[in-house]
Amino acid sequence: MRSISHTYIYNGKQVLENHAVVLVVRLADDYRYSIFKSQAAEPTGDKWTIIGSDATLRTVETVADAEGHPVPFADVLMEHLHVSDVNALSDALAGYTFASHVGKAVLHPLAATF
Repeated sequence: MRSISHTYIYNGKQVLENHAVVLVVRLADDYRYSIFKSQAAEPTGDKWTIIGSDATLRTVETVADAEGHPVPFADVLMEHLHVSDVNALSDALAGYTFASHVGKAVLHPLAATF
């Protein structure tokens, strides 16, 4: 596991090292927010094209199969990880996170819905 030893933030005038940005907001009841570090995600080489998702909850529901048809992401993951049920899938995914690439450099953490 890689350790992150420095952070760099540009404040419009200078680059600050080892500082943080704190954002305090109030969200409507239908929305939720969670803290994440996109730099903590490392690609495994496994890729799926997201077809169905919920941007508010940052969840993935369906991905494209080889023909481009939507299939439940949980089914794809169970086949990929060689498990037969959702409980085994949850165990197999311990220690993993999901992220989507936006461009080439930005990762946004997601959750799979089972």
